[in-house]
This record gives sequence, structure tokens and C-alpha cells, in this order.
Amino acid sequence: MTESKADGVKVVSPGGTYTGQQGFTYGAGASKETVGAGSICMNVLPMPSGARAKVHYHDRIETIAYMLEGEC
Repeated sequence: MTESKADGVKVVSPGGTYTGQQGFTYGAGASKETVGAGSICMNVLPMPSGARAKVHYHDRIETIAYMLEGEC
């Protein structure tokens, strides 16, 4: 899923997925799970209508949500 470079850069290959703590399957981006990021999480999360995340808390990480369609 990721490729390490000698200079500390990690490349996330397109098409990779992982199941997060909320039970959803994420399109892998830059996160703790993929590149060891400690302060930011950027992934793609397609959610079916009516889906709900488990209760959780974003402790010491930046959170950005961008919705293409629907309600949040």
C-alpha cells in the first residue's frame, strides 16, 4: 500500500483500502495506518445512505471533512 523513499517520503498507491475503527472501509490516503502520520488523517470515505459512524473522538489530529453529496 505504501512505498518508503530514502528521504523519508512515503507514497500511497491508489486503490488501497483499510477498515477504520468506526467500521467503514476507507480509500487509503495519508493517515496513521498508511504512512504513520501523527497529526493528520486524509482518506476517502464513501458512505451509503443512512450510515452512521461509531461514537469516537479525534484526539490530537487535524480533521477535515468535505462532502460531495448528501447531509452530515
